[in-house]
Amino acid sequence: MEGMIEVGLGLFLFSSIVALFRAFPEAIIGAMMVVAAAELARFSLKVRGRDLALMLLTAVLSVLTNMALGFAVGLAAHHLWSRFVRRGKGDVA
Repeated sequence: MEGMIEVGLGLFLFSSIVALFRAFPEAIIGAMMVVAAAELARFSLKVRGRDLALMLLTAVLSVLTNMALGFAVGLAAHHLWSRFVRRGKGDVA
């Protein structure tokens, strides 16, 4: 729910929201990022197999280049892998 609110604010109130975010100290924003990272790390401990490989590919590309490229490559890799595995097992795509 918080994410949807932030996306909505970013899309429709960009100019005024920039001033609001500048009012927050960087330490508070950093703490929010640490909490978000901890939530994602807790989920990632349960991931195994093919999903782990795709997650690591996405994470490494996101860190080395940028988030958008990492996301796009991870999404494309997921779809290509799913299509390849289905056809390899004889399922009709």
